[in-house]
Amino acid sequence: MRSLRMATMLLCLVLTPAMAVGQSRPDPEGALYRFASCAGRLSALMEHQWLMDPAASDRTDGLRRQVLELLAAVAQDRPAAQAAMMLRIETKAAHAALLSAATFGANAAASDQARRLERACTSLLGLS
Repeated sequence: MRSLRMATMLLCLVLTPAMAVGQSRPDPEGALYRFASCAGRLSALMEHQWLMDPAASDRTDGLRRQVLELLAAVAQDRPAAQAAMMLRIETKAAHAALLSAATFGANAAASDQARRLERACTSLLGLS
C-alpha cells in the first residue's frame, strides 16, 4: 500500500510542472503515446529485473532501446519530446508500482496486468 501512495505522490509531482505550462497530453491512439508509454514500462521492468532477475534485464534493456529509437523518430520537436518525457516518467512510476504490488503484495491481478501491458509493448516490436 505504501508503494501505491508513493507512486501517486510521484505522479502528482510530475504532473504539476506540465499543468503549469499548459502542456497537453499526447493522443492515446498515437505513436508518440504508445512508444513513450512502452519506454516507461520497459524502464520500470528493467529496474525491477535488476533486483529480481538480473539475467532478464539485458533482454529488456535491448527492447527498451528499440522503443526509444522509435520514440525519437516520432518526437522530433521540443513540445513532443517534452510530452514524451513526461509520459515516460508517469508510466514508469505507475508500472513500478504495479510490479511492486505483483511481487511484494502477491497480487495476481497486478501481475496479470503488468504482463499484459509488457506484451503490448513487445508486440509493437513484432515480438510476443
